[in-house]
Amino acid sequence: MLKQPADVDSKLQAAVGGHLNYFTHGRLKGDTSEATHIIKFPIPFVSRPVRTENATITFKMPENHPLYLIRPISIEWASYVKGSFVYPQHQII
Repeated sequence: MLKQPADVDSKLQAAVGGHLNYFTHGRLKGDTSEATHIIKFPIPFVSRPVRTENATITFKMPENHPLYLIRPISIEWASYVKGSFVYPQHQII
């Protein structure tokens, strides 16, 4: 199968923004007990997307792997980001 490289335009589109929510698993240790919890980092972002064509993603996990079920079907856009960000205060869920 011939793979075509992704074409990424150099013209920036209008700015978009939102939140990226990153999750992790943590443990709270007490004097006599231990509990697990989920930690959420809500990362605000602003980016300038660019148009993409012929973009592909290849997943190397087997089709029966749990993450295979949440793979993207298509790539709608890519973003070009200038700037920096920091992790805000985490939230324990």
